[in-house]
Formats: sequence, C-alpha cells, structure tokens
Amino acid sequence: MIYFSFFIISAITLLGYKKRTRITQKCILFCILVAFSLLSGLRTADIGSDTSAYPFGCYQVAAATYTFSDFNNRVTELYFMSEIGYKVLAYTCIKIFRDFNFFLFLCAMIVNGCFLRFFTYMAKKHNIPLWLLWLSYCCMMFNQSLNLAKQFLAIALCLLGYVFIEQNRKKLGALAIVCAMTFHFTSLAFLFIYFLKVIKNPLPRIAVITCIILTISGNYIFLSEIILRFEIFHRFAIYMVNKDGDVPIFEVFYHSLFLIIPSILYILRKTSISKELFINYTFLIAFEISFFMFNFISAQAGRMGLYLLPLCLTYIPIVAQKTPYKKIIHFCYAISLLAFWYITIIIQGSTCTYPYVSVL
Repeated sequence: MIYFSFFIISAITLLGYKKRTRITQKCILFCILVAFSLLSGLRTADIGSDTSAYPFGCYQVAAATYTFSDFNNRVTELYFMSEIGYKVLAYTCIKIFRDFNFFLFLCAMIVNGCFLRFFTYMAKKHNIPLWLLWLSYCCMMFNQSLNLAKQFLAIALCLLGYVFIEQNRKKLGALAIVCAMTFHFTSLAFLFIYFLKVIKNPLPRIAVITCIILTISGNYIFLSEIILRFEIFHRFAIYMVNKDGDVPIFEVFYHSLFLIIPSILYILRKTSISKELFINYTFLIAFEISFFMFNFISAQAGRMGLYLLPLCLTYIPIVAQKTPYKKIIHFCYAISLLAFWYITIIIQGSTCTYPYVSVL
C-alpha cells in the first residue's frame, strides 16, 4: 500500500525533528512536501471522486479556449463554478505547462506546504511532536485532499492566514483568508476560530452550537422552503437542503474521542493543561463535530468542519504533552489514526482514492 508506506516513512523521518539542525529540518520538510505532492500529482483522474469532474474539466476547457474570459464563461456554465481564485490558478497553470498532472502537483504543493507550515508552527508553540501532527493529517485529511481540490486549497490558505495572525502579521493573515474565499466560499466557517478567541463567555458559544444542532434536527421541508424561496440563497442550497445527506457514524464516534479522552484526563487531573486551553478546545471540537453532523443534511455541508479539524488534531498531542503517560498516549493515538485510515479509506471506500493508480 503506497499510502501507508508514505505515511509511515514520513512520520519516522520526522522523529527527533527538534534535535536536527535548521538546514536539516528544512531539507526534511522539503523532501516530504515534494514526495507527497508527487503522490498527489501523478495520480490518474480516477483517483478522487471529484478529480475527473471539475479539475479535469478545467483542464479540458483551458486547452480548448484562447482567452480567460471564454474559459471563465465555459467553466461557470458547465460546472456552476464561481470561485475565481481556482479559475485563475487552473487557467494560468494549464496554459503555461499544458499538463493536467502538473496542475494537480502544483495544487498539492500549495496544500501540503501550508499544512506543513501550520503543523511546524503548532509543534513549536506547544512543544509537541511534529511527526504525530503530520501523521494525523495523513490519516484523516490527506486522502480527502485528493478529492476536494477547491476546498482544500481554501483550508490550506486559511491555515497559513492563522499562522500569520498568530505571529502578529495581521495584514498577511487577512490577505491569506481573503484569498481562501476566492477558492471556496465555505472558508467563512474558519472565522469560528476567531469567534472562540474573541467571545470568552461560554453562553454565546453554547447558543451558537445549539442553533447549529437545531438547524440539523429542524423541519427539513420548512428549511428547504426558506432557502429555495429566496434567489440570493440559491448558491448555498446544496449546503443546506440536498437529499444526499448521511451521517458516517464511525467518523462521528472517532471525532468525539478528541473531546472525550482529553476531558477525562482533565477531570481526573491527569494533565496539567490550563483551564482556558481546555475550555477553548472543548468548544472548538464541539463546533467541529456540530459542523460534521451537517452530513445529515448534505455531504457538502458536512465538509465545513474540515476548516476546524486541523486545529482539533493538535489537541490530543497537547494534552498528552502535559501528562506522565505521553509516550503511551502518542503510541495509542498513532495506532488509532492508522486504524481510522484503514477503516474509512480501504474498508468503507471513502473519497474513492484507494487503490492508488499512477499515470507512470
């Protein structure tokens, strides 16, 4: 299994990352970035349920048109695509390099590069192992990145913006998040992170989560009528009233463990994380699970939780770092991640990315 090999080898390579020289660290990150981007870029159009749709469609339209205006109109008409950032990236790359797989490679470089930048920042800030953060991305998000091209570019840019803002480079951070919105409008969901930072009172947080849950459990017909009655909401209709909704119970259960296990350790005083950190992450993961539960309405709506998931993936390593059992927790968490990937990707066939097929 090529995925499994890449995940394990990259995680092992990142062991002892903090003890390496700065140049060695950069070389390791660059090698991992290129290796995973090649893995993404050299796949056939059959890998990823969306790959043969609008990404390959953009390639075909760009190859057949002579101006960006014609390309823009054709893509909008064929795929109902309004994300100008993705259109510009696709048209420019395809016109210059005239190769679909190079376009996939370039998108993967942006996505994997931003995720690596985010995880190296969080690893340094919280003194947690980078290998575990990267493994969590590999097992829970990498295969989805082969499927949801526009959305993962938006998520990646949001994470880059988060790092910039945390480093007090707020203009660059705001620019990155605005750019993310040109790749996928659902990147607005990322603003919930700043809602949690600004609103310290738990009552408004609980109120918002309650509203989300009520929306999910509310009257389906009434919601459909409200959304579809007003033309301005038509763009958002598939995120609210689609009929392909289905909640993946196993994934909900696994995501819930991010909340349950740290909470047990905190209540039993087996971890020394601060109360503020515990409360912030508790609400963050509650928001992520609430968004994930939107799968009940539609698969597209459930994907909004992906914007919060990268931060959620840092929680167990942070909690483990403040316990005397961190090595045991790291090992158990790593095994559970690999098991999660095996069940969702191989057994359940999620994302349609297994088995891997290369163009070479």
